[in-house]
Amino acid sequence: MIFSAVLMPLLSKVLNLLAGITVKKTIVIIILLSLLMALAKRISQQIGNNRIIIPFAHAISFQPYLCDHGCAPKQQQTPEYAGVANYGYHLNAGKFSALLQRHCIEKLGVQHISDDVIKVNGELEENMTSVTTKKNGDISAQLFIDCSGSKSILLGQHYLLSKRTDSQYWLDNQSTESVPERLQELIKLWRFQAPSYNDFSEIEEIFPAASYQYILYGMGFITEKRSTSTLYDNTALAEKYAVENKQLCEKYLAGLPKNRQLINHILARGNNNNVRST
Repeated sequence: MIFSAVLMPLLSKVLNLLAGITVKKTIVIIILLSLLMALAKRISQQIGNNRIIIPFAHAISFQPYLCDHGCAPKQQQTPEYAGVANYGYHLNAGKFSALLQRHCIEKLGVQHISDDVIKVNGELEENMTSVTTKKNGDISAQLFIDCSGSKSILLGQHYLLSKRTDSQYWLDNQSTESVPERLQELIKLWRFQAPSYNDFSEIEEIFPAASYQYILYGMGFITEKRSTSTLYDNTALAEKYAVENKQLCEKYLAGLPKNRQLINHILARGNNNNVRST
């Protein structure tokens, strides 16, 4: 549209001047051609500078659009624990952990030890061997799950991409001293190529490459554009997925209820169930 509205009239003027060309007309043609070239370059730069940039999650998934519009992740007739989009349940963590503790001890024969972890033994980025506790000493296991919340006692605090500087907590997380050496190496690598399954030693990682892509690009991380093509360069495929994502967005935005509508439906159905059961 820009080229049609601006450049074409000038080009038409040049073509008209070519008929019965004279010295005077030649000078005018040269001037007009120079203007055409300068204007084309300017428009090209403007188009490049005004690229439409959308968040990474919005570019590859329909789910952020559901959140933006306050849509529920399922329809009223969707079975329990199923859904159109991913979602989670918010529970009273204190009561839920007490329930799990009681069930595991009484039903599963789990030995429960309540203690404070004061040291993690082994390499965080490789394999942990044990934890040192305040009362019970070293405790070894094949699997460790970090449930310490924002303290991240076992995994370490790795909000290194955060731009927040309003407290020492965030400053400490951005410090390279709190980041495992292997993660520092990966961050350097990902400045020149996107996270790939080839970057990890395990076949089934707890956090696969896609998880790192969401985190990195969701926080504004930039991978430098390569001057040469790569195996994963496929503009046609990317455009195909973009069209499919747009179609899914339109479909689900039109068919899903709002969060409050679904919650009211669940509450009403629950109350009805309670009435029938009594």
